[in-house]
Amino acid sequence: MCAAEEEQEAGGFGMGEDISTEEYKGFLSLLPKATPHVDVLPRLDSEQEIELHERLALCRIKACKLLQGEAIVDLDTDKLRRVYPPECIKKNGYFECYEEDGTLGWFFHPDHCELAALDDYQRLVLKNEGGYEYMDWNGYCLGYHTYEIDREYVKYCETISKEIKWIEDYVALNSTCREEWFKLTNRGAFQAMKIATRFTKISVGLAHLAFMEYISNLSEDFYNSKELDGVFFEVWKRVTKQQKSFRDALKEVHELNKFQLRQRLMEYVLQHDCSDMETHFGLERLAFMGRLIARRFRSKRGMNNTPGRS
Repeated sequence: MCAAEEEQEAGGFGMGEDISTEEYKGFLSLLPKATPHVDVLPRLDSEQEIELHERLALCRIKACKLLQGEAIVDLDTDKLRRVYPPECIKKNGYFECYEEDGTLGWFFHPDHCELAALDDYQRLVLKNEGGYEYMDWNGYCLGYHTYEIDREYVKYCETISKEIKWIEDYVALNSTCREEWFKLTNRGAFQAMKIATRFTKISVGLAHLAFMEYISNLSEDFYNSKELDGVFFEVWKRVTKQQKSFRDALKEVHELNKFQLRQRLMEYVLQHDCSDMETHFGLERLAFMGRLIARRFRSKRGMNNTPGRS
């Protein structure tokens, strides 16, 4: 029996509320079935398009200046219009360069800029770097979410990451006990839907998407970093204290058979060129020491805050 199964039999201590299927369906019925409909048929006329592009150019300028540290009070739209008149904006290509060169992490979607029913925020979408940063980027773009919906979505994501944090301890089951992992994610999904009922603008689809992205991020973080700190710490001890080469140090750590999730990675590296991992080790070493110091600091602070200690 898995540890998670034993814990569930003991009443699910530390795993959040046990929600029945009937209760789950009840929560679904309380949520909006979809985000508000947007009429995509009305289009801007030529005069409206010019006005829009000039306005969006000022948004890009303002965003860039905020990134450079300028105060928001100094970026009044009327003041910017005097500094950047229409002829200047047009001459500079409506400052779209700020979107294209990566200065901004978002852009005004060209297709959205044709629709008359949208406000400027609804025309703005996040960049999908590499084409895979988001689970459903195309669906996100077509949602035409308002600022109010996005703000609630962010708060909802923060809430489920705190209240369903218990599931982080079981991510390894995704590769070792898939059936049990499915049960636990199902349990978490039920809890996420209940949490969604506290919000007025989170639809069933958004609630589901937020939970799946949370699980996806946990899995990715786990496979990208779990046990790596331990591997690098053991390598670091041998390289710095025993003056061993990176390959010899890694070989010893591999022979310890202590880091099961990283055994195959170390095996592969040892059978091939170590240079990539050695470069990564050089960069990670400083980051690791910073995390180690932070952990020690938190540990000491926790001891000092223990009841009964002065």
